[in-house]
Amino acid sequence: MKIVMKNWVGYIEDFSVNDVTDEEIQIIGNLIADATVVVIPGVKNLTPLEEHNFTSRFGKHDLFDEVKNKYPKFYDSIMTDYPEAPSIARVTGALNDEGLPGLHGGAGDLDWHCNKPHMPQRMPIVYLRSIKGSVGSRTSWINGVLAYNDLPEEWKQRLEGITLRTTSSYGNYSEIGEVFGLQETISDVAFGYKPPMISINSKGHKAIYFPFLQMRGLIGVKDKAEEDEILQYVQKHMMQEKYMFHHDWQDGDINFSDQWSGIHKRWAFAGMKTRLLHRIVFTYDNIRFR
Repeated sequence: MKIVMKNWVGYIEDFSVNDVTDEEIQIIGNLIADATVVVIPGVKNLTPLEEHNFTSRFGKHDLFDEVKNKYPKFYDSIMTDYPEAPSIARVTGALNDEGLPGLHGGAGDLDWHCNKPHMPQRMPIVYLRSIKGSVGSRTSWINGVLAYNDLPEEWKQRLEGITLRTTSSYGNYSEIGEVFGLQETISDVAFGYKPPMISINSKGHKAIYFPFLQMRGLIGVKDKAEEDEILQYVQKHMMQEKYMFHHDWQDGDINFSDQWSGIHKRWAFAGMKTRLLHRIVFTYDNIRFR
């Protein structure tokens, strides 16, 4: 296994998923937490069970139990038909037998977001692997750790103690809420959960936590004018190109991203009905941080 850093993104080369050692799992887990985004290009001929087993070596899988119980039609549509790999969700516009797409199957932008910001116990790593039809599609990531490190000290101090009023609503960034009629949840109302604007990821790296399309505002500011000032400043700061990574997909590509350290966006793609990605969400439970 060879690690190559391209700007701030970690690329893994000369690598076999099925021959990965325990030590290599530790290296990759640490790399995800440090780099925010890690890419393994062109992994061909990998079965769903092999994907499931590979990701389970990092930690516990999200099996979407809360979705299964609350939105069974949505669950049946997004989950794959692999009983041996219950962790895999399908990201596609292809329709199932009931005429419903997979997760985020719309052809328009899947705008800036992160995984489940409204959930207090959400899992930190998202794995994506292109199965077919991905050529021509692009996903971009923003590194919140680098953006935090570059903040003026006065802004670091100012953002400490501010928390977010996050929402489960898909309406601001994806068509999926309209397709499935998913109910909105406001985190601080439903769970008493107020994620901090300055997050600390599993390895202790501070980041600007700013899923701005999954928010209803800030908690801990004196008035609307201050809230607007902070939101405008932080969004402009994070949207600088130096904090962005743009991945132009090839079939077989694997991408890991830390959901406490950044946000991401899939750009509009007309071929969503033939594009299929596998998506797995999991924890760092088995990783020893160095």
